[in-house]
Amino acid sequence: MRHAPIIGRLWSIPAAAAVASVLILAGCSGSSVPVKADSKPAPAVPEGGVWLRGAGATFPAVLYDEWFRIYHSQHPDIVITYEAVGSGEGVRRYIGHNVVERDRVDFGASDAAMRDDEIAMVRDRALLVPLTAGSVALAYNLPDNPELKLPREAYVGIFTGAITNWNDPRIARANPGLKLPNLTIATVVRQDSSGTTFAFTKHLDAVSEQWRSQHGPATLVNWPGNSMRAAGNEGAAGRIKQSVGSVGYAASCSARVHPGAGARATCPHRLALSCPRAQLFTGA
Repeated sequence: MRHAPIIGRLWSIPAAAAVASVLILAGCSGSSVPVKADSKPAPAVPEGGVWLRGAGATFPAVLYDEWFRIYHSQHPDIVITYEAVGSGEGVRRYIGHNVVERDRVDFGASDAAMRDDEIAMVRDRALLVPLTAGSVALAYNLPDNPELKLPREAYVGIFTGAITNWNDPRIARANPGLKLPNLTIATVVRQDSSGTTFAFTKHLDAVSEQWRSQHGPATLVNWPGNSMRAAGNEGAAGRIKQSVGSVGYAASCSARVHPGAGARATCPHRLALSCPRAQLFTGA
C-alpha cells in the first residue's frame, strides 16, 4: 500500500509512516526460570515465573517498554524484556538461524514485515501482528538553528545526492530572506538494518522516480552522496546533534525538539536535540 503524499507544511513525514509489527512463535511459552547458564543474565523473576525475551526495532521501543512494565505490574510472575537492536537484527534473532543461544528471543519486532523466505526459515509457525504506527521526521543542524522549510524537490535531492550544499537554489527558493550557509550537506543515515530506513525509503520510492529506479524501499541502503552512519534512532539523532551541516531521518519521537539553544524532548526517555526538525511541503 502506498501512502498519500505530503500535504501542507509538516514537521514530519506522514507518508513515511512505519507500522511496527511483533513476530511471535506460535505456541511459544517463554523461558521458565532458572534459565540456561549460557543465557544472558535473567531479570528478577519469581520462582516458577516466566521470562519472555524480545528484540528488534528501536522505533517503538519506548512504547514497548511501557507496555511491558504495566503488564508486569499486573502479572508479576511474567517478566518481558526487550532489546532495541534494530528491525533487521530483531528478525535475525527471532528466526534463530546462526544465532547463539544467548541471543535467541521469544519474539521479534520489525517496522518492515518479514519476507516469505524469512518466514520459511522459522522453525515453528510464525505470527505477524501489527501493534502500532508512527512517523519519520527530518532533523537538521545548521548554525543558529534557522527555521528551515524543505520542499519535496529539496529533501529528495539531498538524499539522492543531487543537492550537496545548504545554499543550493532549490533550498533557497523555499526560504526567502533566510541567509543559508555555504556549507556542505552531510546526511545522517542508519548503518544497521532498520525499519525506520524502510519507512523513509518507501516514501522516497513513492515520490521520486530517480529513487525508485536506483534504490527502492529497503531496510539497508547504499546511500549516495556524503553520508554519516549511526546505529538506532537515538544514534542517528545524536549524530545530527553533534554534526553541524547535517540532516537525517529518525523516528518522530526521537527528533521532536524545541528550536534554539534550549532543547526539550516531548517523548520520555528519548534524546533531546539542540536542532529543529525541517518543515516539509509539496510545493516548489
